[in-house]
Amino acid sequence: MARASYAASARAMALGALSLAWFCAAAWPVFTPPLTGMVAFRKINLRRTTDRTAILKIYRLIANQELRPLKFDETSSLGDAQFSEAEIAVLLQRHGGARAWTAGDVAAFSGWKPECVTGWCELGLLQAKRGKRGSFDVWQISEDALSRFRREFQVVSDMAKEGKTTSRKLLASFADRGITSVGSQPAGNSSRGHLIRTGDIARMMAFSPT
Repeated sequence: MARASYAASARAMALGALSLAWFCAAAWPVFTPPLTGMVAFRKINLRRTTDRTAILKIYRLIANQELRPLKFDETSSLGDAQFSEAEIAVLLQRHGGARAWTAGDVAAFSGWKPECVTGWCELGLLQAKRGKRGSFDVWQISEDALSRFRREFQVVSDMAKEGKTTSRKLLASFADRGITSVGSQPAGNSSRGHLIRTGDIARMMAFSPT
């Protein structure tokens, strides 16, 4: 039996996706990587955004052949069709679907401990919304929220690594200058997840003797 054409396959799968809410929900909180050039149809789902409406809009564009793949092998399934990741990102933003990650995703690509990221979300230091990934309750963190967090806070463990020192020594040095950390969580007999407000560092530098 001859394989269906791309147009027929695209319309069938995209319309099927529109009718099945679970199709665009990620079963597991997996890290969504940075833009790499192309993205497979099967990966255009709620792992990329918290906005279901934006995902459904993309499915409609595919079904109507207004959005076509850069690469599609007629011997493969539509799920393997490769679309421009940059174009998908633009469409998501245009239709209100900003890219979002779970706390686990952020931990995976930042190197921070998952418990620290979750703790910052719970404390409101890293703005996030409660949501679902499949059957899992997760924190959903937008690109804007993560960018704002990086502007407002410096992670002490990152600073220590860059300065080839220890978090303990840095915290002691900040304490001597009247600066206390925020966002830490207990870890055995110690603590982790210390943050220093960027504004505190700026003021310390501004008033340091020359």
